[in-house]
Amino acid sequence: MGEGRDVTNNVSNGVSGHVNGPVVQAGSINGNVILPATPSPEEAELRARWSARTKRILDAEDAERAARYAQSQFQRQRFLKKARRGIYGSVVWILFGLFLVVGGHGSGGDSTRVMWASIGWFDVVIGFGFLAKHWLALRRYR
Repeated sequence: MGEGRDVTNNVSNGVSGHVNGPVVQAGSINGNVILPATPSPEEAELRARWSARTKRILDAEDAERAARYAQSQFQRQRFLKKARRGIYGSVVWILFGLFLVVGGHGSGGDSTRVMWASIGWFDVVIGFGFLAKHWLALRRYR
């Protein structure tokens, strides 16, 4: 396969032709064929613009993700603060109900005593319900 010789190259599909110069069969090429070339200025500019655009898009996505995370953290803190206030309010509600129960025993008539005790126990039950609700919410989001 010398240079400048006429070489007949018969391929498997039956097409034949004459090649002047060195001939390399495709079967003898192993690995990647790399043809060294420098990109044109337009291609280099296009690649630079494309990479800058990709970087801007990724930066915008990162900023949006960070903003969503900050917003979710703010909402979480607000929810936890509200749940803590609910626990304090529930405890006050329970104490108020117990005060009504105890105060009802010191009142004059039997019907008044039963009324205040009923209202007091009702308040205690409601207070424990709210306490459980807020305590479970705090426990879930900690």
